Amino acid sequence: MTGKTPPRILLIGHRGQTAIELQGLLDQQASIVTAGRSGKPQQHCDLADPDSIESALDKVRPDWVINAAAWNQVDLAEQEREMAMQVNGHAPAQIAAWCAAHGATCIHYSTDYVFDGKASTPYVETDAVNPISAYGESKLAGEQTVLASGCHGAVLRTSWVYSLHGSNFLNVMRKLLASRDELSIVNDQIGVPTWARTLAELTVRLLHSEGAHEEMQLYHACNSGVTSRHGQVAAIREQLVAQGVDGLAALRSIPSSEFPQAAARPQYSVMDNHKLATRLNWAIPDWLAAQRACLDELGEGVIEI
Repeated sequence: MTGKTPPRILLIGHRGQTAIELQGLLDQQASIVTAGRSGKPQQHCDLADPDSIESALDKVRPDWVINAAAWNQVDLAEQEREMAMQVNGHAPAQIAAWCAAHGATCIHYSTDYVFDGKASTPYVETDAVNPISAYGESKLAGEQTVLASGCHGAVLRTSWVYSLHGSNFLNVMRKLLASRDELSIVNDQIGVPTWARTLAELTVRLLHSEGAHEEMQLYHACNSGVTSRHGQVAAIREQLVAQGVDGLAALRSIPSSEFPQAAARPQYSVMDNHKLATRLNWAIPDWLAAQRACLDELGEGVIEI
């Protein structure tokens, strides 16, 4: 996008973690129209309803579309496969097709769950995909159709996203640590926790980079480093102790076999973000530093969810 007129952005999924961070970063740089199915968006857009999607795009006629909405109920997706596929697979295809036809840039978020978790070294963008859950299958369908649509922009795969806002892993664990005597946390799910603010910063930097509106690319957009779910919670607990919070739950390390879930999770879903870091010429923050920064902003109060 060139010229002095700020781009008109349709931000779909405005109440989500990443969308909230994006609004803070883009507010002074662009004309944002928020879109969603609830929560008083500026434009109604329900990804479960194809007519709603087309109507929102035609009314707003954006220069950029950022699709930050998804069906992210991983276990429920095993039962609601058609709905997960509509929201995560068919809707992104419809958005990307509109962008291709109207010369708009499309940013779409995907997930580490497109991998089966059988690797032992970080996944790169060219590694084979093989989702092991209905959620992963639906997200893979979405990213593949966006990449093949002919529109410009990027598909950004991310992982283990948390933020200051809402019922996410970090906030839930923070509350449980303050209210339980003991927590059992799996030690064999290995990945990269990603602060939604880091993901939003990566998105904005990419949108303002040279050539971003003349190509379609796939990137791994996550914080750097690696940990387990147990390691992540242990780090949360350690920082809360440093903040002076008393009476926190003890942690028990368990294998995932002791915590059965409806949907299979990839045991190893670490993604290599070198391609995007090189493109942006930015050392993407380590997951632990990012999580500490997030917790510093949250402060000492217990989150009410």
